[in-house]
Amino acid sequence: MSNLIQTGSALVRVVRRLGWERPLLMQSAIAQWDVAVGEHLARVSRATEMRGDTLWVAVTDSAWNQEISLRREQIRVKINEAIGKEIVRDIRTFIGELAPKEKETEVQHVRPHKRNRYETLTELFAAIEKSVKESNARRAADERYKTCPRCGSRYATGADLCPACRFTPNV
Repeated sequence: MSNLIQTGSALVRVVRRLGWERPLLMQSAIAQWDVAVGEHLARVSRATEMRGDTLWVAVTDSAWNQEISLRREQIRVKINEAIGKEIVRDIRTFIGELAPKEKETEVQHVRPHKRNRYETLTELFAAIEKSVKESNARRAADERYKTCPRCGSRYATGADLCPACRFTPNV
């Protein structure tokens, strides 16, 4: 058992040393959106990206924009509680086209503050790897997505790098 704990602690140190902790938590915040807002709001909104400590959310129209604005603080608290850390400090909305919803993965159910580090990291890495592979396969045929030159993942934005690589130091 102590080997598992040592391995888990080592993984946590590696994640922190490589600067991956914050990008992983930021991605978890995006993944938590549907859970935090509930099924009804999830149908008319999508968390699109984290910029700094702000979560950006696309909504279908101004009425839903207003609804989310009114519940902003409640949603922000739910997301931060779910990931176990104060990552999201603000939520901004914009009216735009919603990207197709991706298949739910285990990433949404990882709660680091309720499990030991080894179990959490093992589950998180497996879920992220599975999610990235599935997402890249779906996005490969979609022309709206670009391939990140650093990591090879596909993303829907006008930036030069995917969201994870933009916030990760070049190692």
